[in-house]
Amino acid sequence: MVDSTSNINFMQKPPANAGDLPSVVSDDSAYRLVDLVNSDFKMPETDKDFELSHEQVIKVCKILLYKLNLNSKKNAYERGELASMINDRVGQIEDLTKSSLEEVNTFLHTVHQDVENFLIKHKKEHADLNMRMLKLTEDVGSLVGQYG
Repeated sequence: MVDSTSNINFMQKPPANAGDLPSVVSDDSAYRLVDLVNSDFKMPETDKDFELSHEQVIKVCKILLYKLNLNSKKNAYERGELASMINDRVGQIEDLTKSSLEEVNTFLHTVHQDVENFLIKHKKEHADLNMRMLKLTEDVGSLVGQYG
């Protein structure tokens, strides 16, 4: 039990540069128990928690530490599960993207082949038309030569 003659000051004022945070949590998360006890956490001396025995305080601390550890393990497990889900989803998206790219590539290849086939057919038809026109021109020239 802590009495009022103790050298622990629960009413300590925070430093001016600490802002709204207690000074004990304004560092790089390296705490000593003395720092925590001497923090600017305000607790009235009439609080029933002052009546706790040393063993009860230790038990409460151990329960709190156990809960913190349990939450930490739960969070680590959930982060691992979430990372696994994200990796699975990214893999699915990559597979879908590859599949879509392959479909687009196949379509473009088909269009390219169709255009090439059209150009070959068009050149052949154009050559046939040119041959017909040349033959007609020769025939007309020979007819004009016969009757002219």
